[in-house]
Amino acid sequence: MATSLTLHRAARSYQGVSRFLAVSSFVKAKHVEAGLPADRITVKPNFAWPAEPRTGFGDSFVYAGRLFVEKGVDTLTEAWRTPPGRLVVVGDGPEADRLRSEAPEGVEFTGYVPPAEVDGILRGARALLVPSRWYEGAPRAILEAFARGVPVVASDFGALPELVRDGVTGATFTPRDPDDLARALTPFLEEPARAEARSRRAAMCRRHR
Repeated sequence: MATSLTLHRAARSYQGVSRFLAVSSFVKAKHVEAGLPADRITVKPNFAWPAEPRTGFGDSFVYAGRLFVEKGVDTLTEAWRTPPGRLVVVGDGPEADRLRSEAPEGVEFTGYVPPAEVDGILRGARALLVPSRWYEGAPRAILEAFARGVPVVASDFGALPELVRDGVTGATFTPRDPDDLARALTPFLEEPARAEARSRRAAMCRRHR
């Protein structure tokens, strides 16, 4: 980013910009590190369209997104060597064949699914999993899950902890660490009443963002 900023400064690209928008405090901090003036950057969080919260809770864990190395899906498949339940991997990408060949039992790969159908899969999730190992700005997938009352288990990395409140609307874990992921999933295997309470807190979260 620093090299890119140097080029833009030389070209005076930012000369007339009075306000920059960042989707999270983490993104703002990274831009300040790269040399942009902090007093000209405003954090404007991402959003999700209103949705009807689901009732109850699901019986599977869901990943929905691109199957690229940086998304950390292999951390999920490693954690499923001792499966905490059913895992549904929604999406496609260059890592798909390798992940399928290495995945243990209990992991289902759907391939590409039209967006309208992903909603139904997400509503049936005990939690949405976001195991990214590279920086994320502010994934809308997390906000869309909250809008439906689905809690999120995400890497404690980048902007993700700004969105996921550990122990309230979901849980966080150390990136690339399947054992810590397994620990983070444990509360989601608890009795139905407590699991449903987590779903209600996730739904409340979307109303206050």
